[in-house]
Amino acid sequence: PKPSGTVSGAVMSVEGSTPGATPQQMAAWHARLAVNKEGVLYEDSFMQIGVKTDYQGTQGKVNLFLGNKKQEAITDLKLEVDFTPEVCGMCGNPGSVIEPRQQMQISVSVECRAAFSGSLPLS
Repeated sequence: PKPSGTVSGAVMSVEGSTPGATPQQMAAWHARLAVNKEGVLYEDSFMQIGVKTDYQGTQGKVNLFLGNKKQEAITDLKLEVDFTPEVCGMCGNPGSVIEPRQQMQISVSVECRAAFSGSLPLS
């Protein structure tokens, strides 16, 4: 399975069936992350995506933790962050494979340049 989709208002999918990740659960994870520094961004039977954040003024660091829950490697992995004029940043270069039962960390540096609402799309 390959990750795909967009996180924007907690919308994300993984190719194939994804039991356990209902829209209601994803909305609850997203709401918790609005008031907590870390937590689950997405989880299903293939993958868990956790996030840890740290902000100092307008600067921030977001660490994404992608965990492969399957017996097979996840290949051809690619992460894209669609920055906006209000929020700019740089995304670390992840590897393209997560081995079975392993985790990958991706660091994203962000800077808020103006007020905004909503989430940055991730795909």
